Amino acid sequence: MKILNLLILLVISNNVFAQKTLISDLEKNSIQYKVVYLLTYQPNKSNPNNLQTEEMYLYLDEGMSKFGSAGKIVGDSIMANRGKDKKKSRSDFLRLMAKIPDTKFNYLIYKGIPKTKMTFSQNIFKDDFKYETSKDQFEWEIHSETKKFENLNIQRATTEFAGRYYTAWFTSEIPVSDGPYKFNGLPGLIVKIRDDKGHYSFELKEIKILKNPFTINIPTKDYIETNREKLGQLIQEDKENPMRAMESAGVSIEFSKQQKRDLRTSKMKRNNPIELE
Repeated sequence: MKILNLLILLVISNNVFAQKTLISDLEKNSIQYKVVYLLTYQPNKSNPNNLQTEEMYLYLDEGMSKFGSAGKIVGDSIMANRGKDKKKSRSDFLRLMAKIPDTKFNYLIYKGIPKTKMTFSQNIFKDDFKYETSKDQFEWEIHSETKKFENLNIQRATTEFAGRYYTAWFTSEIPVSDGPYKFNGLPGLIVKIRDDKGHYSFELKEIKILKNPFTINIPTKDYIETNREKLGQLIQEDKENPMRAMESAGVSIEFSKQQKRDLRTSKMKRNNPIELE
């Protein structure tokens, strides 16, 4: 990846993003831009030396977006297309499954569907939960400080969100009011954002113009409607008793006592969520 390539594509002569709308020549809801961020995070608050990384995808449309981990989005896509191509055998499907990136993040975030809303969906074993909130959650302070990121001019902004204090760098050269995770509301695309403890950091890695745009929508599958607080409780309960969800779904897998302890210990070590409050 080179951000220079991004500028060649997106800031040619008159700056293709200088129009009021992100996409003017495609029908509404057809995604054409994919922003790749690298997330660096500390899963255990007591172990600052254990930093992990994942690629995260942000698909952009006119006022709408979809955000999630590469593993979640690629995995969902493969499962959704399973059986549609009759020429593919079970072994072909298993080969595709083996290529799904590992992920610790089974959520998706939809912004702008409807226009002023944000929808957060989370999978816990066989259940899919979702809640809807307002997009307008952030009170940004925009500072005069600027610098370069590759060939982009970026500007500093700060905010507090869910128990963390963040410094973001955005570029008005790409006037898309969006960014990684739930972050949005600045007069330009968020290029970098990091909390003050360095526990969560997103940085722009690449922007792709998709040759085959697809329609953004929230899947019509059955969701269990919830809210942010209740979902947080369910996630914590799953860490404390990871076998309960399997048992309640009628799934019977023989685990030894040691395997059960190891599974619980592994989940409990992830004690540093991005949202603390």
